[in-house]
Amino acid sequence: MEDMPSDLNGAHHAVLPRSGPLVVLLSGTNKNDGEFDFWGYAQRASASCILLNNGQNRWYQDGVPGFGGSVSGTAELIREWASALRAPEIVCIGASMGGSAAVLYGTHVDARVLAFSFEAHLRHPGSRSAKYIPTDFPLPYPDLSPLIRQSKMPITSLFGGDDVIDVAESSRLMGTPNLVLTCLQGVDHALPRHLRTTGQLTPYLNNFVAGRTLPRLRNEDDDLATPEYAKCIATAYRSVLEKRGMDALVAARRAVQLRPFALVPRLLAGRALLLLKQPEASLQHLGVAASLDRTHESRLFLGRALRGLRRNIQAADFHAETLAIHPSAHSVLYDRALALWSATERDAARADLAKAIALAPKAAAYKSRLSTWDAIKA
Repeated sequence: MEDMPSDLNGAHHAVLPRSGPLVVLLSGTNKNDGEFDFWGYAQRASASCILLNNGQNRWYQDGVPGFGGSVSGTAELIREWASALRAPEIVCIGASMGGSAAVLYGTHVDARVLAFSFEAHLRHPGSRSAKYIPTDFPLPYPDLSPLIRQSKMPITSLFGGDDVIDVAESSRLMGTPNLVLTCLQGVDHALPRHLRTTGQLTPYLNNFVAGRTLPRLRNEDDDLATPEYAKCIATAYRSVLEKRGMDALVAARRAVQLRPFALVPRLLAGRALLLLKQPEASLQHLGVAASLDRTHESRLFLGRALRGLRRNIQAADFHAETLAIHPSAHSVLYDRALALWSATERDAARADLAKAIALAPKAAAYKSRLSTWDAIKA
């Protein structure tokens, strides 16, 4: 192809020129150079594809390095490629950070957007963007919801009903014009992986790109169809983060009444009771949550409840079972270390704490605890 708008390949982009619509696939966090989400799909697709990788976890707010280098520059390159390929339309797809980027760039280039597990309110307390985006990095678009409301094209969002961050964020977005929210129960933050494992991802993407009616997914639920439930989840999560235990408990209990078999309200109710120093009462909620949760989060708090009841050996053994499934869960290792220390198994506690620090070297609380224990030993 003559007069290409950019090189076909770079550390943070790959262009696959074909025919039909131009599909822009935006990767999530922690990607190395030349590494892209949806790579397998792009290889099989008949449409033209551009794969993008932010390089740094800045939520694409300073563009893609080597592919525009700014939000406006990257958006312009996408438009130029669409023109060069004579694409009838642009489709933007991404998950997590890539989902936020799909919204950001999709609204800039008038694309149809499919965003999995995305955040619109960046750096919101307790969010993934608050965890990953460098604190000194200025965000030109800290709130994507105005872009969604002004979008010329519809935005489709899917999120997992078992991820408290995604449920809370989607609750805040409920009712936003131009946005269609769909919850999948029994699914965590890694929603595309779940769809791929269950054989639903490729058919869903193919139908979306082609503009056909989307198939109903196996785990679809109407969790946010009730405004009261959405408000309760958002309130409970915010209150937990702000350590307002009673406010969190009132909201979470109402959410449990509305959705007694949903994971997130049970987890929030259990966490609220832990804040209120009621570990025994928390067990009924955390036990249900742990039975539903495929991640380690609910089991972490259940272990904390056992520690709160001074059942330290039981907590340590329970955490050991969790670590057999989730060996890199450093927060569980840390909590197990605390349980073992309280049970006077000091050498084992130090060993677990050392493993937690190795997995999360920037965790200040872990290093502070080690210093405290070293002082006791001295």
